[in-house]
Amino acid sequence: MDGRNKILIVDDESSLRKVLGDLLRLRGYAPEPAATGDEAVAAAKANKHDAAIVDIGLGDEGMDGLDVIKEIKSCSPRTQCIVLTGMPSQESAITAMNLGAYAYLRKPFNVDELLATIGKALEAGKAVADGGTSAKPAPVAASSSAQKFAKYVRDELRSPLGSVIGLAQNIVEADSAEDAKAFARILQTEAQGILENLESFLARTAAEQAERRS
Repeated sequence: MDGRNKILIVDDESSLRKVLGDLLRLRGYAPEPAATGDEAVAAAKANKHDAAIVDIGLGDEGMDGLDVIKEIKSCSPRTQCIVLTGMPSQESAITAMNLGAYAYLRKPFNVDELLATIGKALEAGKAVADGGTSAKPAPVAASSSAQKFAKYVRDELRSPLGSVIGLAQNIVEADSAEDAKAFARILQTEAQGILENLESFLARTAAEQAERRS
């Protein structure tokens, strides 16, 4: 590869690999796609990428995204791993950060957020390459994090989820298609709010964990 920043893209969806590859290439990076965990690890050992974008939910039966992050950090500690997943969870976020992941992002991704995260990750990797210490995340207390997530669900999600269930029932029992569409539009708004709330919580959690590592 040339002198551009090398970024490994690990995802079993060919369309997403192409979209990310085209996006990164246009931004001056040198992307390399990998469809399976084995391909990703082989590429990481051969090319020592500056960063890696890793999907946790790989379809590979032998190796998931968390396994890939572990192997990448083992063979190339300065490679900054960015999790990109459509199945976010507190448990996977904690595990990924403890394995050395730099950031945890959700699909569908926001382009500006992803590019900003890549830029910061590359700066962190350069600091390690220039003689800084490799970022080793402090172990996160799973019990404390689980309690925090439980409190978040109780305080922030229970009421909106109840509204979603009620709206879904209204759609089922609607007297006309017009009424069903109206309820569906409200349901869409409620669901979007829940998603944004959850993404904000995950972002805050990842930032807190990153701060503990620094």
